[in-house]
Amino acid sequence: MSISFEKIEELRKRANISYEEAKVLLEKHNGDIVEALIELEKSKRIRNDGTTSFYEKLRRLFIKGNRTKFIVTYKGETVVNVPVNYLILALLFSIHFMVFSLIIIFITGCRMTIKKPEGTVMDVDDAIVDVSERVKRAAKSFTEDKPSSKVNLEKKGEDGYNEHTIE
Repeated sequence: MSISFEKIEELRKRANISYEEAKVLLEKHNGDIVEALIELEKSKRIRNDGTTSFYEKLRRLFIKGNRTKFIVTYKGETVVNVPVNYLILALLFSIHFMVFSLIIIFITGCRMTIKKPEGTVMDVDDAIVDVSERVKRAAKSFTEDKPSSKVNLEKKGEDGYNEHTIE
């Protein structure tokens, strides 16, 4: 019996198992995803309430962080290519060094990107420029929206004191 890729993918996502395991289970149960999930629940390979434990989520996050890369390039050559987890650890334990490093990266004109496991690339430089432009626009609109106040200075009032009128 031929099992469709969509069914294998669906079972793999729902049960967090490999493609091979999903294919074997679906072949065993004639393509029935529900029966394959029930077998996995009975063998305690997945939880029956659909939730995962904190440690499982942490493990998945750790694996994803190791597969996601922080890449610094200079004139087309890769200077740094490290997992994001290393960057986070360095940031936690040596914030001064990381700030200094980021300043040097900006000054030297290096390009920073984050490459996700599925292949998508996020350009960190463009994100930083975008944020800085938004801040500039917000500051400009904030200063432009304020009504200008008029100040009238008169030398002496009726009682001999200087008067200041602000409208």
